[in-house]
Amino acid sequence: MDYWSALQVYLEMVLLYLEEARRLVNSRCAHLEAWQVIGASVAATLGAVWLRGVLFQQESFTSRIKKKCFRLIRKIPFIGVTIQRQ
Repeated sequence: MDYWSALQVYLEMVLLYLEEARRLVNSRCAHLEAWQVIGASVAATLGAVWLRGVLFQQESFTSRIKKKCFRLIRKIPFIGVTIQRQ
């Protein structure tokens, strides 16, 4: 069995899985109209791009979460007044 025939086997497997996925998506979306499918696709794409922007920035995710938490804590009246006095 040479290199190309081995790749052909894997290609056939991938194509079978893609066909199965296509059938699944078609069966799940059979009751939807075209504009609903397009709207859901656009919303999912925009959500994925936004999530990528949130997760993959220069500053680490944990440090951004910590900063946000401390900002929210400082907005609590009692704590904010105490911090301003110090």
